[in-house]
Order: sequence, then C-alpha cells, then structure tokens
Amino acid sequence: MEVDLTGAPETMPATLYARALDARAARPVLGDAAALEAVGRIEYAFGRTGINAGTAAGVAMRAKLLDGWTREFLAAHPSATVLHLACGLDTRARRVAFGGGVRRVDVELPEVAALRERLLPAPPGDYRLGWCTPPSRRRGGWTRCPPTGRWWSSPRA
Repeated sequence: MEVDLTGAPETMPATLYARALDARAARPVLGDAAALEAVGRIEYAFGRTGINAGTAAGVAMRAKLLDGWTREFLAAHPSATVLHLACGLDTRARRVAFGGGVRRVDVELPEVAALRERLLPAPPGDYRLGWCTPPSRRRGGWTRCPPTGRWWSSPRA
C-alpha cells in the first residue's frame, strides 16, 4: 500500500518504523510484531525518516514505558474510557490487553484515520476510531468535531 503524507502526519511512519526495527532486533525492547507487519505492507521510503537502531531502541523504550502505565491504569480502572488523541499508527492495542469493560477511542485527522483503517485491523472489544479536523483547516473551531452521541463518525461514513 502506497503512503503519501505531508505536514504533521508525515512524522507517523518514523515511529512505526522504529518499533518495527526494534521488533527485528536480536534482543528487542518492545517486540512490536504489529508494527513489523504494518511496515511490511507499506510502500514508503523509510530511509528518509532518519531512524536507526539507536533511535529505534529509544522509541521502543518510550512505548514500553507508556504500555506499562496503561496496564497499571487499566488494572486500577477496569471500566475506563481510553481516549488516544493523535493516535497515528500506534499499535498499543496489540501489545496491551484491554479488559472487556474498557472503551477505547482513537482520534486522528481524517486522512490519518482513513490510512489507519486500511493498514491496522481494529482492535477487539469496545472500540471506535474517530476523526477531527483541526481549526486551522476549517472555520468554527474545535466545537465542530464530530462527537454526536456515544460514538464519532468514521472517516468512511
């Protein structure tokens, strides 16, 4: 799948690629198999990201730390709603077990949400991928983001 991103979304492949490089390592920090699989499905010049083994390990350590905090929080709050703003191509849902009482909402720009839907399978459980167009791209401010009822619209809706 060809990926052509501009602006802020252009940084997303770098962290995905970093987690994939870590997964390929002899002794991975994170071992993110979902990132490795996703990178294998993308046509993108990952070399231009500047990610190397050292930066990949740093990204993996940060993700591992965030995964640990997420696990701790969900253990204390098994009916939480997890809102992940600017989720990009994060694969935490494949690394962290979200219990049956947890509601997950990922929010991204419309073009990123559409890419995420094509590239990453939706995680199991109570999950929605929402999108929001920032004020810099439209008139009316954040109040025009789609929260209409319990769930937001899909970018394909």
